[in-house]
Amino acid sequence: MNIGTNIKRLRRERDITQEQLAEYLNISVSAISQWECEKTAPDISLLAPLANVFEVSADLILGIDIEKNEKRIQEIVDTAIECKKNDETEQGIEILRAGLKEHPNSHKILSALMSCVWWIHSKDGAEKEEERLCEVIKIGEKILAESTDDECRYNAIQILSFVYGWVGQPEKAITLAEKMPDTLLSRQNLLVNAYSGVKKFEQRRQVLSDGMYNVFTDMRWLDNPDNPYTIEERIVIYKKAIELLELMFDGSLLGFFSFQKSACILDIAKFYVQLGDYDNAIANARLAAEDVISNDEKHDPDAIETCLLFRGMKITSFYDNIAGNDCKLLLEHMKHYAFDPIRENPEFMEIEERLKNHAADRNAK
Repeated sequence: MNIGTNIKRLRRERDITQEQLAEYLNISVSAISQWECEKTAPDISLLAPLANVFEVSADLILGIDIEKNEKRIQEIVDTAIECKKNDETEQGIEILRAGLKEHPNSHKILSALMSCVWWIHSKDGAEKEEERLCEVIKIGEKILAESTDDECRYNAIQILSFVYGWVGQPEKAITLAEKMPDTLLSRQNLLVNAYSGVKKFEQRRQVLSDGMYNVFTDMRWLDNPDNPYTIEERIVIYKKAIELLELMFDGSLLGFFSFQKSACILDIAKFYVQLGDYDNAIANARLAAEDVISNDEKHDPDAIETCLLFRGMKITSFYDNIAGNDCKLLLEHMKHYAFDPIRENPEFMEIEERLKNHAADRNAK
């Protein structure tokens, strides 16, 4: 690593003699000379004092180019994210694993790996799923134990809160969740108070958009094993969620919310299957497919909202810049076991085939 060469260069740049440096460190002059000739290297306990003397980081003394490393780490993470966007998350995971061999202590790479593994945790069989969840927990706990980077820590807390609940450790999920600030202390709300003028107005609208997401998803997630609602009542709630979206966006949905509407319609189809009402189940599955295909035909990654509340805004999602991906996502939702009673139904199979063909056609363009 040429530590001695670095020490010699830093000493000369600061006009410090070998004798002075030896005195600062309370060691012999010959020891300094041995370092600078690369015959020996300083004891690790002297790295901090050396860094203080030269007013640099220990990494610089060790010859580690921090800026170059950070740029390389960001390239690795960006490449993996691009793979994720292209529905090639497994490839992204391999890129991140290779990146960890280059930078084994990079919490940024670990955080990205944790997100990618969590993203696909349920796509494999039960055995593979358990393996992935264990890896997510291991990575998350390592980040929380070692990292001081807020972004990495918050990402770990968010994912671990889901996973702990998933694997039957709610007390750990609650402990982590209680460490997070209240909604009123979120970044979005604090920025509203920090900004002024037009920027304050735009930030307030962003908070409103985020709030729409929270309200909509919370309405859908009322569907849990302990809820008091009947299946018929859940259908009503989901229909109200769709009505709310259409009301707030004047019936013209773009980007993220357009797919959420389609997925919500498909969930209604799922409820009808549970009721044994297969005709309504097929009808809603078809409606969801038509909705997602219609929106995909109008796909424009640069489109902005025209509705009154969000006029001029660009409300994006993870997949907004890739045509055909919403069809793939809906197909993934249709793999849910709840649809097993109608999976061999010719009409249901026709809906799946139409989505597959549309996604393939869009990707080919």
